[in-house]
Amino acid sequence: MLTEPHEANGTSQTRTRPHRWSGWAALLAVLASVTMVTVASASSGPSAPLEKSSAGGFPGILVSSNHRSLYVLNVEKGGHIHCRAACLTFWPPFLVNSSVTSVKIGNGVKGKIGFVKRSANTKQVTFNGFPVYWFSGDSGAGQVNGQAVRADGGTWGLVHAGSTSAATTRVTGP
Repeated sequence: MLTEPHEANGTSQTRTRPHRWSGWAALLAVLASVTMVTVASASSGPSAPLEKSSAGGFPGILVSSNHRSLYVLNVEKGGHIHCRAACLTFWPPFLVNSSVTSVKIGNGVKGKIGFVKRSANTKQVTFNGFPVYWFSGDSGAGQVNGQAVRADGGTWGLVHAGSTSAATTRVTGP
């Protein structure tokens, strides 16, 4: 909401009007929650592997089974979650049901898969200790619009599927 001065009936008043982006933010929040629900059910089965792929000029990145690019936030190393609340609108986490103990991986995926608790019923997939996310600005497969975005106290980067260490997990160059 924006507060702006205006005159009505010859008197100076202040009125509040919705910010022009508030509709977009609400839409993104709904899309993010739908994505998170979809991921939780789709990722819990053996038919939803993490795969190695190429997108947007980045070879060997980690993608979900629907070929959507996956990202990590550099300050979340070691499974420490910084992305909460409003951040989740733009960066939906890769979630599985809390009962899931492993996630199937495809050829070329070398890193260590783990989990970090998000709620009583869900946990987030980690790769080499980094919690993994999608970017709401990627509308489909093969997009990498979240690469090198500076937000949420750090820098977001694509995941290097062949990485076996935390130090080389995040793709840092074009």
